[in-house]
Amino acid sequence: MKIRIAIDFDGVLADTFSLSASLISQRYGYKVEKEDLKVWNFADSLGLNEDETQEVADMIFTNFDSLKPIYETLPTMQYLNEKFEIFLVTYRKERREVLRWLERQGINFDVQHTSFPRLGDTIPEVDYALDDSPKKLAELRPYVSNDLFLFDAPHNRNCVDVKGQFVRIDSWRDFKKHTRSF
Repeated sequence: MKIRIAIDFDGVLADTFSLSASLISQRYGYKVEKEDLKVWNFADSLGLNEDETQEVADMIFTNFDSLKPIYETLPTMQYLNEKFEIFLVTYRKERREVLRWLERQGINFDVQHTSFPRLGDTIPEVDYALDDSPKKLAELRPYVSNDLFLFDAPHNRNCVDVKGQFVRIDSWRDFKKHTRSF
């Protein structure tokens, strides 16, 4: 049986935070960089009210054509698909759009290996998980038998892993190195 790995969409496969910074810059006329988004709920750090936050979220979640993959996603996913059983676990609600985006990027996921928990899907039991959110990784812990990998991003760099739950990785290349010991 192949080793099973759960991988998140936003901030791991897709460079959602660069897109977010670009859309916020366009909308408000203030230059925002990905590195400026230092908290998960970046609207708080930008002083946006609830309506403005929803407007930005709608722009982000409907702008799939401008969404780019994280650097080195494509070659690493090809490698991972050859060696492991890969599952997409995302808290997005746009199932059809996410699957189309993955297809356009050349990232192959068996539809049976996708989980959208906010749409009622069950989370699969896996050996390893990779996400950019410490909170989401903690929620995945009951479904993961081995390591939880935290994909580096500006919003998680101040995360203090007091329980020793995560292995921080800096890039897809770094994750690929870790998989050689699985």
